[in-house]
Amino acid sequence: QFSRPRGLPASAGSPRPTTPADSQSRLHARLQRGEGVSDFLFLAGKAPLIERYGKLYELPMDAASPILQPAHTEAISALLINGSDRLQRDLTESGSCDTSYALEDKARFRINIYRQQGRIGIVMRRLQSSVPTLESLGLPPIFNQIVQEKFGIVFVTGSTGSGKTTTLAA
Repeated sequence: QFSRPRGLPASAGSPRPTTPADSQSRLHARLQRGEGVSDFLFLAGKAPLIERYGKLYELPMDAASPILQPAHTEAISALLINGSDRLQRDLTESGSCDTSYALEDKARFRINIYRQQGRIGIVMRRLQSSVPTLESLGLPPIFNQIVQEKFGIVFVTGSTGSGKTTTLAA
């Protein structure tokens, strides 16, 4: 079902260099064949995971071992941080950083890179390619008035995947 990723060796040593273009083409290939894929998870000590229709599945790797080594997640993290001093500082000082990533006009991702037990973990949540309107979400007209308010606070709450980010984007 899913293409087998390339570019990340199974050895515990340094990963073979991979370019952003290589990473983009592999991610795009997975998305093309991955209807219902909402998340990509990269954790040292585990095979890469995808969340599809609310269930986690291992993503096979083109390597002797499907398990990601710390060097793999560090290399992916470096590609996503892309030299940003602010993101690197956040990761170092607070143990996590949040960023975004766009794959041409095909997909957008909200990304959390974190350090847990001394290892890097990465969660990539797929977002809609285009920003919806309040009307397209079927929200009541009162929301148009709420977003015009200059004072006060609005809470948007809900469980994972319920549309909080989509609602805020609209």
